[in-house]
Amino acid sequence: MSKSCIIVITLICVIKVQTIYALRNSSLILTNFFNNYANSTIHDITQTDIAMNVLFDFKGSEIEMVNLYNEAVDENNNISSNNDYELYEQTINNFALRLTRYGKDSISELQKTELAFIAHLCPFVGGSAVYKARVLWGVYSPITQYNDRLTCTQGQNKNGDNGYVNLDSLYEEQTNEEANKLTQLQGINNNSYKVDFIKIATDKFEDILVYPNPARDAIFISDLPEDGEFELSDLLGNTILKQTIKAGVAAQKVLLPVLPNGIYSYKIKLSKNFYSGKLNILQYEK
Repeated sequence: MSKSCIIVITLICVIKVQTIYALRNSSLILTNFFNNYANSTIHDITQTDIAMNVLFDFKGSEIEMVNLYNEAVDENNNISSNNDYELYEQTINNFALRLTRYGKDSISELQKTELAFIAHLCPFVGGSAVYKARVLWGVYSPITQYNDRLTCTQGQNKNGDNGYVNLDSLYEEQTNEEANKLTQLQGINNNSYKVDFIKIATDKFEDILVYPNPARDAIFISDLPEDGEFELSDLLGNTILKQTIKAGVAAQKVLLPVLPNGIYSYKIKLSKNFYSGKLNILQYEK
């Protein structure tokens, strides 16, 4: 059972136990369950969510609002964990509280980068904080779209070993085909990416193929219907790379610059259309 499921089940049980005080104290098992929960990170996150909801729904004087704001901040500061997906909750709560009190211009560029990073995580990795981050990121980038089917295919999971595991078997046949094509055309050794080719995802737009994904030093684009332009950007929209791409090339190679590991956006611009997607770049061992 995943940690997300355990959290949900725990919260459901706690709500029922809190609702019926007599039941909570009717047995040693239930009493111990509640006491353990009261000292857990899940409890601290829940209490923070409650305090923030009270603040967001409040209508009254500024003094009372400031008091509620400070209470929510104090609750959020109580969150302590060794798990990234729980610490993401604390980080996103800080951003939400700051936006509520001081407005959108109070978030620094560095904080925006961190917000965008969490928003583009696979929710199975980043937890429910990912969805909160996406709401907040919409303040700065309202047209951002997320493809969790692709993002989660190439990502690790909370119960995994940090390997690149294909979670969607529907991609496997297409991935194998493109991996074989890449090997034949470019003579790439299967170990060069330290990832089995059967686990490399491929973006497919009608007949245009972009692979491999994750990528290290280069990607390949094939089956272009016409000449176009490839553009790579970071999550803040800053253009990193532009390159003309030609039709009629079996697999056009696009060399990637030295970049931090992470998720990047790309566009393939044609005369009357464009295609966009996410590229996971992994150039360094973690």
